[in-house]
Amino acid sequence: MRRPASFVLILAGLRFCSAGPVLAAADPGSVYCLDQGGTKIFAGRQGPDGNLAFGLSVWSPSGQNISVFGIANRRGDAWRFTDDAQAATPTKRCRLDIVLDPDGALRVTADRDATCQSYGGANVEIGRVQFPAASREGAVTTELDDPEAFQRAGKCVGAGH
Repeated sequence: MRRPASFVLILAGLRFCSAGPVLAAADPGSVYCLDQGGTKIFAGRQGPDGNLAFGLSVWSPSGQNISVFGIANRRGDAWRFTDDAQAATPTKRCRLDIVLDPDGALRVTADRDATCQSYGGANVEIGRVQFPAASREGAVTTELDDPEAFQRAGKCVGAGH
């Protein structure tokens, strides 16, 4: 028996709406790669507790790198990574907000007062990175096993890493 097309569209819409920006617990995560003003790579996978294991690497056009690898805590429909280990020195602190939009785009924004400079070289910063849905390369495999595995993530054409 064939179902009317409108029935299928309604079900697809409900699934999309109910998923929202939250990754499903069974989701293997995603790897994003963007080669725009330097290479930017992100890998993230949500755990059963809702927190996000992730790695982010931002390369400047001149080859300098800043990389953050850790666990971001769930905050509503987004995640926040905070490393206040060097709280007395704002440039050494790190705070990232990670948002997955319903259309599959991903935004990572560094706090202006906690820029993650201790995670990288001079003259490179994270700022705000927008990964369009089209920059998703696929599911996470070994990229989050450890920081060294993450450094091999992403297959951007012309990648500077």
